[in-house]
Amino acid sequence: MRSKSFIPCFFDEAQAFKNPFTQTARSVKKIQADNRFGLTGTPLENSIEELWSIYHVVFPQLFQGLEAYSHLRTQDIAKRVRPFMLRREKTDVLVELPEKEESLAVSELLPEQKKLYAGFLAKLREETLKHLDKETFDKNKIRILAGLTRLRQFFVTRACLLRAIRAVQ
Repeated sequence: MRSKSFIPCFFDEAQAFKNPFTQTARSVKKIQADNRFGLTGTPLENSIEELWSIYHVVFPQLFQGLEAYSHLRTQDIAKRVRPFMLRREKTDVLVELPEKEESLAVSELLPEQKKLYAGFLAKLREETLKHLDKETFDKNKIRILAGLTRLRQFFVTRACLLRAIRAVQ
């Protein structure tokens, strides 16, 4: 990658690098810019460390390393980030939003899709039933959710369908 510097750099969906150990976080950190801005509707979802990761990219001087950050009180973190965060609630912007439009489109699966869907559903049901006891359910939540996502993919696009088919085979 050639070295190029930007004056401002805007990171939309900044939560994409909320985990500082991912390739995405390491890559955006390398981008040279005089000014950086992170835009996100969800600056943290699971832990307060996600906020550190975003600020480590857009304003690294705000906090020391992750170790020092993890010892800060939540109130101290909130006090530091408050000047740099704009929180708008739905009621604040509702007048600016256009009317919500909903449409319902019904389409039937092709015979091959129905066959694949039924096969995958049976396999998913069997796998899920194995993990319904308390001990294994918590460990397999992600696997179950991934299976439900794959079922949904049968209805989305042909490309998704092909990926779902490969996952079944």
